[in-house]
Amino acid sequence: FFFNTFSPEDVGIGGEANRRSWGEGSPFTGYTRADRPAEAARLCVVVANPNHSVIPGSESCFPLPDLPSVELTGISLDDAGSYVVDYRPHEFEPEYPGGTHLHFYFNTYSPEDVGIGGEANRRSYGGDSPFADYTAAERPEGATGLCAIVAFPNHSVVPNSGDCIHLPDVLQVEITSITLDADNRYVVEYATYGFTSSWPGTHVHFYFDTVTVEELRQEGSTRFSHGGASPYSGYSTADRPANATQLCAIVATADNEHLPDSGTCFPLPDVEASNG
Repeated sequence: FFFNTFSPEDVGIGGEANRRSWGEGSPFTGYTRADRPAEAARLCVVVANPNHSVIPGSESCFPLPDLPSVELTGISLDDAGSYVVDYRPHEFEPEYPGGTHLHFYFNTYSPEDVGIGGEANRRSYGGDSPFADYTAAERPEGATGLCAIVAFPNHSVVPNSGDCIHLPDVLQVEITSITLDADNRYVVEYATYGFTSSWPGTHVHFYFDTVTVEELRQEGSTRFSHGGASPYSGYSTADRPANATQLCAIVATADNEHLPDSGTCFPLPDVEASNG
């Protein structure tokens, strides 16, 4: 367990000062209000192995009951091309102007960019859910998510009080974990955004990091098409090139064109083990 002033990487091996380890039944009551860091707005939990290494993608956070925060619960694109964002405020009622409210912004900006003086990067909002004041045409290049954060009447933001949600019209794939099964096959858990992987259709190409995206379509390139659900287990340790340290994934169209900036890479578990 840890407060959201830390990341899951901060509470793994060597992160004893940032976490409370727990191995019993629910509930957990190991923290008091006095333990809360000044800028923490949520309490988080992540699954850890016996050696205290954490399992990537296994974390979740929950708003603290004595602090204002916002949770984004859904997003869609309406017929007019507007993003419709459902949200749930915690411990406050948004009011604007004149009260504690919300700043909505694309994830090409940071919370620091949308506070006092960040008028160009945000939309202030104090009404009921949903929020629908951004259109897809206004999405900045490179933006993959829409975010919200709590702001005081003077537009200063409440640290760590916000949330982000993936844009429904931005296709992307994210590898969340890789493990080895009994047959030494890589078991790759992944999430897709904006599409369901299918073949023929929009699908996923997996490949080792010794191959570039530009090389994926070349004859003999090291990649594998996958049009099914997570997990993917098409590679074994015997398939790994000598210099490979990560397995990667990228979104591919029905004609095998790769969508720019739609992929992710993840460390291979046997390479990490061999490197100590």
